Amino acid sequence: MTPLYGDFKVFTYRYNFPAQRLADFLTDRYQLSGPKLALALEQRIKLNGQTPAPETMILPGDHLEYEHRREDEPPFAGNSLVWIYEDEHLLALSKPPSLPVTPSGPYFYNALAILVREVTGNPDLQPLHRLDIETSGVLLFSKSKEGRGRLQPLFERQEMDKRYLALCLGDPGPEPIEGNLELDLDSKIFTKYRLHPSERPQSRTLVGTRTPWGRFWKVELQPLSGKTNQLRAHLASKGAPIVGDKKYYPDEAVYLDWFEHKDIHRLLDRLILPRQALHCQSLSFENPISGQRLTLNDPTPDFGALIAPLK
Repeated sequence: MTPLYGDFKVFTYRYNFPAQRLADFLTDRYQLSGPKLALALEQRIKLNGQTPAPETMILPGDHLEYEHRREDEPPFAGNSLVWIYEDEHLLALSKPPSLPVTPSGPYFYNALAILVREVTGNPDLQPLHRLDIETSGVLLFSKSKEGRGRLQPLFERQEMDKRYLALCLGDPGPEPIEGNLELDLDSKIFTKYRLHPSERPQSRTLVGTRTPWGRFWKVELQPLSGKTNQLRAHLASKGAPIVGDKKYYPDEAVYLDWFEHKDIHRLLDRLILPRQALHCQSLSFENPISGQRLTLNDPTPDFGALIAPLK
């Protein structure tokens, strides 16, 4: 692996959240605790240019510098990344359900965009779309600026045929799900979306085969748009949230408990699975560079193994 990004990265930004203990913020955002947290506060944190005391409060508008190191991150649980397809301009791989696509929270080096750049030695490699951290399946990257300029518009023009599998708590029914997704201002979960009816819907999902799966439903989905949380919020709006989805679980106390404790095990009796059962099974499109039709299927057995015991 080529270390394109060295062994540490300095994050510098202005804090714009409610006041809290700096130590609590570092634990929540970067998963630092115990000796690692103490060492970071002593040697690798500057708050408004000063080394902070352990009980220091961080306030809106404060300037934070944090030296983030490779060893700080949760390790990549997989043995290797699975390549699905590669040509001069395009790379497709099977995204594991444990890593974000781009740097987020405690992940920088183990965000897929950074990890794959270092594996390939290609700093120009860019993801062409996003999958949630817990969603697995086919993920596309452009290998060059030329490729990105030609391939990215396929998503913007909705010319990418996307097929997903989900295991749901109920049956969403056969009808297309459509409407406008807006932040749910009545929810205690600040990043949760709600589907609103609209005569000019900005989000639309086709529902394919629905198969009873024990007391659940295995559902094939074809999103025609690519809005944030689209499939998760669409299914929840039909009373069929995805098994293991904390944010869209019918009782918000589940997500709020997880957000506070970050302990999935205390919630498994309700969530059933340790992560949301959503998987991008295939992408199909006409490659504007080669002119050929490509259908890329995820070959890994992980999603099937995840839901098999629930049938």
